[in-house]
Amino acid sequence: MKTKTTLLLILVILVSMNSHAQDFFSKVLYNGNTYQIQAISLTKTTDNQYVFAGYWEDWPTLPDNGLVVRFDEQGNIIWSKILVSPFSFTQFTDIIPTSDSGVIILGHSESDILLVKMNQQGNIVWAKKSDWEIGAIYTRAICPTLQHGFAIVGKYTETPVDSPHFTFVSTFDESGNHIWTDNFGLFDAKSIVQLPDSSLLVTGDGSWSYLMNLQNDGSVKWFKSINPDSYHAFSLHVTNEGIYSLFKIGNTSLGLHKQDFEFNQEWILQIDLESGSFFNTNLHPKMISTPDSGIIIVNQNNESGNLIKITKDGTISWAKELPFMVADLETIGDSAYIIAGDGITWPVALTRTDMNGNGSDCTIDINITSQFLSNTMVPDNISAFHQYDSFVDFTPVITDFQLTEQVGCVYDFIDENEPQGTLQFVPNPANESFKVEIDKLNINDFIQLEIRDISGRVIYQTNDQSCLTESINLSQLHPGIYQVILMTKQARLSGKLAIAR
Repeated sequence: MKTKTTLLLILVILVSMNSHAQDFFSKVLYNGNTYQIQAISLTKTTDNQYVFAGYWEDWPTLPDNGLVVRFDEQGNIIWSKILVSPFSFTQFTDIIPTSDSGVIILGHSESDILLVKMNQQGNIVWAKKSDWEIGAIYTRAICPTLQHGFAIVGKYTETPVDSPHFTFVSTFDESGNHIWTDNFGLFDAKSIVQLPDSSLLVTGDGSWSYLMNLQNDGSVKWFKSINPDSYHAFSLHVTNEGIYSLFKIGNTSLGLHKQDFEFNQEWILQIDLESGSFFNTNLHPKMISTPDSGIIIVNQNNESGNLIKITKDGTISWAKELPFMVADLETIGDSAYIIAGDGITWPVALTRTDMNGNGSDCTIDINITSQFLSNTMVPDNISAFHQYDSFVDFTPVITDFQLTEQVGCVYDFIDENEPQGTLQFVPNPANESFKVEIDKLNINDFIQLEIRDISGRVIYQTNDQSCLTESINLSQLHPGIYQVILMTKQARLSGKLAIAR
């Protein structure tokens, strides 16, 4: 009896482990006509589904159209929609959930702020737009408020569009009715959160990166500049442990500032990255909370992406690299993350990992160094002015938008009409060199072999067919995941090669 019980327990554990392993996935979403799509922001709805907002583009033939896609925790698409009129150009830039399982989406046309509420089925509940006579406008972020409404930030220019930039902060009730708008002589406003005392905290770019605290009527409580060498702020995040702000230091580092709810600085952490970051103007680093009171930073780095786990005391727990520009991530209960991002040719990548960033074929471990800084924020002055505050209803036309799914990482994205196969390598993972397995390959058909990094750039290419019989040296390549592509007269073969040292 004891033996049977033990065998049954082992069977249950194995089934549980297998079921858990099957929860992880990686897939690529793209339009069947190869039009480009991009995810900008991701949110979790109150019924535990997920919605990302972004845009669809057929450049240079057609302008952008706002894109909204709803899916479940396994990445199965429930519906996908695009906004096709009344504007010739639209981009959705941020999204928040509503209590009725819907979402409110922030976006812009060439010269209008756009706010759209959609219900669980993807139907329009209401839509608002600004009625400002300006040159151009760029929406950045939206946050819920304690009064069941929401607040938004962004920047605009007067006519003509190359005039100086100004920022705006606007608040609304839960039905999208405008409450107030304040304007500031600052270059950009990137993120906004509401604090437990009901005041609003804004970060963005001025002469330096800044933090600005506003009363809930829009009046300025205080304004501080972030030093040193910080000209770009990215995002804000509030946890039970305090307030986090994320900004740029120099050309290749992130700065993470933590303060308590009395605005006393706890620490500033400099996070050093291997190469330049922040090249994509539509995406920027973000933060989410973790169940252990830490945070995860989402970063875009040279058209790839990073997840960086930070404890509440500023220690880096782990860091991962992904083969796409990570746009955003959300939690699945307290056991997993779902991640959305964009490939170099603009398909959208979805992947699911455990709480340590493992389980997906699309993540690899990386080492990141950090150091604490002794700098403090510098008090400064800013005043608001009231120039634009009118919002009106509009009637958007939303249509269904067909997306094609492909299992795998975004660097495996290949035209489905193109002949393809699977390459095998020995060893894999490799260290200093590897060989291509050629048992069933006709060497006389050889045309070219190339290796691409996770951003899609060709870093090795040869027309010498000796590469099929001799080892290929990898000593100059960093550890990571690469795509090897072999072109012959009969087919185009590809495979993933991992380098680990």
